[in-house]
Amino acid sequence: MKTGRPVVSEAVAFDRASIIPREVPKPKLSLRRDNPGGDWLRSERARAAETGNLGNITAYLYDDAGNRHVMLNPKDLVDIPGTMGEQASRGRGRKAADVREWMSRGEAMEHPIFITVDYRGRPKISEGNNRMAVAAELGLEEVPVEIRWYSGGEEIEGAWSPANVERRMRGEPIEVNQQSLDVVDEIDNERRESLRKEIQDLMDWLDEQVD
Repeated sequence: MKTGRPVVSEAVAFDRASIIPREVPKPKLSLRRDNPGGDWLRSERARAAETGNLGNITAYLYDDAGNRHVMLNPKDLVDIPGTMGEQASRGRGRKAADVREWMSRGEAMEHPIFITVDYRGRPKISEGNNRMAVAAELGLEEVPVEIRWYSGGEEIEGAWSPANVERRMRGEPIEVNQQSLDVVDEIDNERRESLRKEIQDLMDWLDEQVD
């Protein structure tokens, strides 16, 4: 049985006179971008595709108070994989039990769940896999989440675009632009063709050495 004070969503405040919950307006979000575009972005995406690394941070959201996290329903996060495959063990083990204990007491998260979004617009939970899983398990309506986009991932109008993050925060349906997703397929196709050519050039050179 849960004990301690109940968790109260940050989206709800109380009028002391009437003791009736009233909704607090959602904060206005802005997107901070550091993305020159052009040749730089093409090179950054190609490098990310080649190495599997995220590359440079090109965007993040912040609100009118300067906070870099947004409040999202943890159920929206349960299908996002962990950076190191943590989804297989989320919510289990001693660490998860500790999280469950303090979260059940109604204690707030000290640090936001941290999500990275790569050049293809694909999200991964880098920090907070257990906190997310336990919050969803306990039925919390909101948790703080910080999201950063890498190598131009903010330009991909997929499920975790900046606009869709704001829609999720406001409880609105998300919108996905398939043409935008086709852009990253073109990037990957170009990289595969480049690798094919490099391999062919190497094989031709080896044949010349044998001759």
